[in-house]
Amino acid sequence: MSHAKVPLPASLAQRYPVLIVVNTLEHPDSIVLRSAEEVGRALQQHGLEVERVSSLDDAEIAFRADPAYCCVILGWGLCEENLPLALHLIQLIRQRTAQLPIMLGMSQAHQSRVPLEFVENIDGFIWQPEDSPAFVAGRIEAAARRYLDSILPPFFGALVNFADTHEYSWHTPGHTGGTAFMKTAVGRSFLDFYGEQMLRSDLSVSVGELGSLNDHSGPIAEAEKNAARVFGADYTFFSVGGSSASNEIVLHSAVTDGDAVLVDRNCHKSLNYALNMSGAVPLCRCAAVPAATA
Repeated sequence: MSHAKVPLPASLAQRYPVLIVVNTLEHPDSIVLRSAEEVGRALQQHGLEVERVSSLDDAEIAFRADPAYCCVILGWGLCEENLPLALHLIQLIRQRTAQLPIMLGMSQAHQSRVPLEFVENIDGFIWQPEDSPAFVAGRIEAAARRYLDSILPPFFGALVNFADTHEYSWHTPGHTGGTAFMKTAVGRSFLDFYGEQMLRSDLSVSVGELGSLNDHSGPIAEAEKNAARVFGADYTFFSVGGSSASNEIVLHSAVTDGDAVLVDRNCHKSLNYALNMSGAVPLCRCAAVPAATA
């Protein structure tokens, strides 16, 4: 079972730069450094932002701080100097963002030096300076676009794309995308505090493009199928009533009048409500008391 891929809007795609890991401390006339800078300029012409770091350590720090990249380019020179650290960085990237494309930038003359463990964990090579910067940038952009089109889950992706169409709100909730708060000074403060994007995205079941929780259709249905796949469940149905409503749903579906239910004496009140409404008989047990306070 797979979920439908939702393209990332261009407004968000700019938030995911290309991370280039190359020794920027080399001599300015270094052909490797010049090639990396030319590729960076070509990527910007393709509408992709570029972030450069000069060491594997800096690359790890940058990735741990914010893994929102669309592609990672590793300079072979730095990797060859410290193969264990380079492999550690690749494994970290795979753990955090399994599908993020990783490419190795190097000269074809050095290809035979790359260990098999590297080849098995990267997505391709960039031949520098054999290939033109424009070709290399196009290759990176293609990989980045494929990745960006796959990262948003079904419902959130549909919501982001709907918000990006800038439609007027003619349905509930009554703040009409936040514009109703602009009528007063305190309302304006409320809007500024939470942000227009959050309120524009505060939509209702009236938006057909997002599907329906009532009949499990559209992006909501795709999201529920994807959640079931992630949880390893046969089915998953979303509840918008919080954990309290979910507790009541579980009991209403599992017990009926006269059934015995074992619950903690200090259980949440939502379970009390469900027990009363279902007619089930609670068999209470005392919550465990820590030995230090007994």
